Amino acid sequence: MNSIRYKKLSYRVVFPLELKLRDTVEPYTYVEYSHFAVVVHVGSGPNHCHYVSLQKSHNHWLIFDDENVGMIEESSVQTFFGSSQEYSSNTDYGYILFYESIGGPTK
Repeated sequence: MNSIRYKKLSYRVVFPLELKLRDTVEPYTYVEYSHFAVVVHVGSGPNHCHYVSLQKSHNHWLIFDDENVGMIEESSVQTFFGSSQEYSSNTDYGYILFYESIGGPTK
């Protein structure tokens, strides 16, 4: 009998649309990244779910849900950060984030 239970974690995780990371070795340069896609887990648990993706293309955000494709506002991407309340009706959470470099290293 399998007694392992899986639970979807619903912590609020804010991910930036622009990210600047510093090297940990000299000359301590910075590299900037731009968030361009996210896979979203939709559903109340690991066994009852669906996945959609959001992707930025030509300065517009698109949502891909199976055969349906639509545009969404950039401000709507924040709804996938998760809820700040323990019990929320929102079950759509960013699951995998994609960033791309937007320039070479800077000081």
